Amino acid sequence: QLGQYQLGYIETLSHWNQMMFTFAGVILLISVLIDIVLESHLLMQRKKELVLLLISGLLKKDLQRISMIETLGSISIVVVSSTLISVVMSCILGTFDIITLSSMTVLFIAILLIERMVLQNKFINKLNIVDELRSEVH
Repeated sequence: QLGQYQLGYIETLSHWNQMMFTFAGVILLISVLIDIVLESHLLMQRKKELVLLLISGLLKKDLQRISMIETLGSISIVVVSSTLISVVMSCILGTFDIITLSSMTVLFIAILLIERMVLQNKFINKLNIVDELRSEVH
C-alpha cells in the first residue's frame, strides 16, 4: 500500500516538473517574441539618430559596437531581475533546484542577447542614408 502511494507521488511530482518546464518554455518563447517587437519598435524610433550618426562619419561597424554595448547594459538589468525572480520562484515552488533555475536564466539571457544582436545588426546593415534623406524631404 505504501509503495503504491510513493509511486503515485513520484509520478505526480514528475508530471508537475514536466508541466513547470513546459510553462517555463512557453514563458521564454513569449518573452522573446515580446522583446523582438519592443526592440524593433525602439530601432524604428532611433532610425533618424542612427542615420545622422552615419552621416557624421561613423561606420556601420561603429553603430553595431555601440548597440552591442547598450544591449549588454540592458541585459545586465535582465540578469539582476531574472535572478531575483528565480530565487523567489525557487522559494515559492520548491520543486526547482537553484541550479535548474540558474541554467534557465542563463539560457534566457543568451537567447535575448543573440536575438538582439541579430535584430540590431540586420537593422543597421539595412540603413541607407539616401533613402532616409529622401523620406525626410517628402
